[in-house]
Amino acid sequence: MNTKPPAAPPHPIILRERVAEYEDGLLLGNGDLSVSVYQKSDRIVWRFGKGDVWDRRHDISADCPPLTMEELRHGIAVEGWKAPPYGGEVKALRGTKDAKRMRDCLAGPQSQCRPYPMPKPVGELALHWPADLMELKIEQRLVIEEARIEITCTWPDGEKLFVECWVPPSPNVLVVRWRLEGFDQGAPQAFHTAPPVRLTLYRWADPPFELWNSKFWARNHYAGLTGYGHPTAVPLPPPGVLTVDGLPVIEQRFYPDPQFTDGFRYWLGCFSSEKCIEHIKTGPLNEAQIRIAKVRSMSFENLLDMGDNEDLQKNVREYVHLPPQEGWIVVPVTTSSDTGGCEEEFARIRAEVATDPYGTIDKWRKATLEAARAFWSASSVSIAEPVMENLWYETLHASRCVYRGGTVPPGLFLPSTVDDYSNWKGDYHTQYNLVQPFWGVHTANHPELAEAYFDALGYMEEIGRRIAREYCGTRGLFVQISGFPIKFKEDPFPTGPMGRMPYLTGWMAEIFWWHYLYTQDREYLRERGYPFIRDCALFYTDFVKKGADGLYHAFPASFGEEGYNGDPETNTDITQTMDYIAFCLRMALRAARELGVDKDLQAEWQDRIGHLAPAKGDNEFRQLPQAAESRHQELNPPDFRPALLFRFRPEWTYQMRFWGWIDKLIRQSMQEIRGGVFDPERDFADWVRVVRRWRHPNGLVWAMPIRFFGHSGGWTETLGIIAPLQEMMLQSWDGVIRVFPFWPKAVEASFTDFRTEGAFLVSAAWEDGAVARLEIKSLAGLSCRLANPWPGCRVRISGTGERDGNILQFPTTPGMSCLIEPASPPKT
Repeated sequence: MNTKPPAAPPHPIILRERVAEYEDGLLLGNGDLSVSVYQKSDRIVWRFGKGDVWDRRHDISADCPPLTMEELRHGIAVEGWKAPPYGGEVKALRGTKDAKRMRDCLAGPQSQCRPYPMPKPVGELALHWPADLMELKIEQRLVIEEARIEITCTWPDGEKLFVECWVPPSPNVLVVRWRLEGFDQGAPQAFHTAPPVRLTLYRWADPPFELWNSKFWARNHYAGLTGYGHPTAVPLPPPGVLTVDGLPVIEQRFYPDPQFTDGFRYWLGCFSSEKCIEHIKTGPLNEAQIRIAKVRSMSFENLLDMGDNEDLQKNVREYVHLPPQEGWIVVPVTTSSDTGGCEEEFARIRAEVATDPYGTIDKWRKATLEAARAFWSASSVSIAEPVMENLWYETLHASRCVYRGGTVPPGLFLPSTVDDYSNWKGDYHTQYNLVQPFWGVHTANHPELAEAYFDALGYMEEIGRRIAREYCGTRGLFVQISGFPIKFKEDPFPTGPMGRMPYLTGWMAEIFWWHYLYTQDREYLRERGYPFIRDCALFYTDFVKKGADGLYHAFPASFGEEGYNGDPETNTDITQTMDYIAFCLRMALRAARELGVDKDLQAEWQDRIGHLAPAKGDNEFRQLPQAAESRHQELNPPDFRPALLFRFRPEWTYQMRFWGWIDKLIRQSMQEIRGGVFDPERDFADWVRVVRRWRHPNGLVWAMPIRFFGHSGGWTETLGIIAPLQEMMLQSWDGVIRVFPFWPKAVEASFTDFRTEGAFLVSAAWEDGAVARLEIKSLAGLSCRLANPWPGCRVRISGTGERDGNILQFPTTPGMSCLIEPASPPKT
C-alpha cells in the first residue's frame, strides 16, 4: 500500500475582474499587519489593518453602578423583574422599591451608546495607472502557498502593468514591486508633470459618527449602528504628516486611555525607488496624504512661475525623458505597541532598507516564502470536490493573515476590512463569534493559531476576576459577553440581561482544554490552560447554591440572548447554563487530576458535579433525539451535542436552512456531524452548495447577509468553516480516532497530518467509497484507540501486530509511526 499521497498542487485564487469592495479584496498578512487589495476605476488599492489599532476610549461616566448577582436574584425572585434582551419596556411584576435602579440595571449601559471602543482602519496605498487608458483587462492571483499577490493589467494597445506584493513575517511592512510596459505618453506637455505611474499613501480624517452613519444608512438601509450616536461623542483627531529626517510620515493619534496614558499612535510611511516622496496638503479635507512618483507634483502656482523657475523647468525636462516605469515601495506600519514605539521601529526599518534596499526586499521575499512553506508543510488536503479543497486552503490562509500569538487579535471583523465604525463595535463577542474561528485549527495541525484566542481572553481576565469578586460574590472569573483589547477601568457591560449571562464563562474555557488534549503540552496546561479553566470553574463553584433538595441550582440562569420573564422558576437551571456549568467543572477536574494539583478544589468540583440539579427549560437549539450511542450526548461539549436551531424544521435541507441566512451554519453542522445525524449521501452536496453561495471573491465565507446588515467587513467567525469539513474526514472527540466517519462514498479525498486528541498525526485517503490509505504518528507516546476503518476485518498495525474488533487499541512511543492496513481484503 502506498502511504505517501501526491504533493498538493498550488491553490491560487484567480480573479479576472476588478474587486470594488475592500472587504472582498485579496488578503495578505503576517498575523499582525494585514492588507486587503481591491481596485477603483484607475488604481490598485491596498487597505491596511492592524490588530492593535483601536479607539480605546471607554466612557463609563454615565453608566450606573454595576448590577450585582444578589440584586438580580432579588429583582427576579421578589419583584418579578421582566426585561427584553436588547432594550425596551422594563417591568416589576410584583412592584419595586426603586424603579430607577431597576431600569438602570436592565436597560443597557450608557457606555454602549458611544462609537467606541472600536477598531479603526490604518490607511491605504494607491497605485495609479494611466487614467486615460480604457478597456482594462485585469487578472489578480493570490498564490496562497507563497503568500503573495500578482496583478496583471492589460489594455488594447499593448500597455501592460505588472504588480507583485507581499507582507513578510517581520517587520510589519507591505512590499510592492511594479513594472509598466508599452506605454506611449505622446508628445510632451511642457507645463504638466503627471507620470504614468504614481502612488499615494493616505489616511483620511476620522468622520463624525452621525455623518458616517447617515452615509451607511443611505447605502445599506441598515440602522443597527444608530444607537452609537451619543451627542458627546467626537471622532479621532485628524491625522497629520510629520517630517522625520526629511521624509514625510503619516501619524494618527488617539486619545489617552489606561493602557496608553499618552495616547496610542501609529506611523504610516514609505521608502521607495521613486525619488520624489512629498507631503500633499489637502486643505479642509484634513486627509494626510503622501505622493510618491519619479517627479514632483506641479501646483497651479508652479505653472504660473514656470518661465522664471529653473527648478520647475528641470522637473519638466526630467518628466519628458522618463526612464522605463518600474519600481518598488516599502510601506511600514509602526505603532505604540512596538518596542520603543513608532519612532524606534520606523528607524530600524528605515536603516535596514537604506543599507541595501534590493537585498533587503529580496531577503523579505525569501522569508515570506519560507514562512508560507513551513506553514503549509504542517498538513494538506486533497478533495475531488474543488470547492471544498479550496475552502480549506483559502480559510487557513486568511487565519494566518490575522492570527498570531503575542499580537492583538481581531474581533468580529478582519482588520483590513473594517470601516470607520463597526457593527457591534467589532468586539470580542463571547458567544460562538469569538470561539468559532478556532474550532478547526487543532485538527488542521495549526495549534499555534490558538495562541491568538488565549491573547483575546487575556484582555478579559483581570476585569473578569473583578466582576466575579465584586459583583457576583464568587471566586474565579466571570467572562463578559463583550470585550475589547483594552485595559478596563470597569465592567464593560454592567447591566442585565446581556451582561449577566453565566453560561458564557464555561463556553470560553473549552479551547483552553482542547489545546492540551491535542498537544499534550503539560507545561502549557500548568502555566496557561489550567489557571484559566480553574478560575472559570471556581466562578461556577460559588455561583450555584444548594437547595433544600440537596441539589445545586443556578439562578439566574440564561440561554442564547434572552431576557427575563419575571418568573424565578423559569429562570432557574436553564439547560444552556447548566450544561456549561457541568462541562466546565468536568474540564477543571480532569485538568487538576492530570497535573496532580488542588485536591481540595477537586473535592468541591466533584461535589457540585455529583449534586447538580437537572437542566430544564428552553435552549436556542432544540435537542434532537439521542443517538444510538450515548457518547454523542455525554462526551461532546454542549455546543456540539445533537440539536437543531429553533427556527428550523427537521425536514429542511441544508440549502433550505442556510440559503438566506448563514450565521449558524458552522455550529449547526458540528452538532449534526458530531451528533451522528449528518448523512453525507444526503447532506454533503447541499453543504457544498451553501458554501459556494456564501463564498466571497477573496475566499472568505460570509456570516451575516449584506442585504440585512450592510457592508460590515470580512467576518472572522466563519474562519471556523474548516471545522465541520475536517470532522467529516476525521474525529477524535470521544477518545477514539475515526477516519472518514461522515464522507460521501463517491467523493475521493485524502489528508496528511491532521491532528487528533492525544497528539496523533493522521494521514489517510478515501477511494472507491472506503479508506484506502492510513498512517498514524504518535507525538506524545500515548495509547491509541482507533475505530476499525474496515469493519469486520482483522487489521495489521506496523510495529504492534494484528488486531480485530470495532475499536482497535495499541501502544505507541513518542515519534512512532504506524502504517495501518487490512490483514485481509476488506469486505464489500
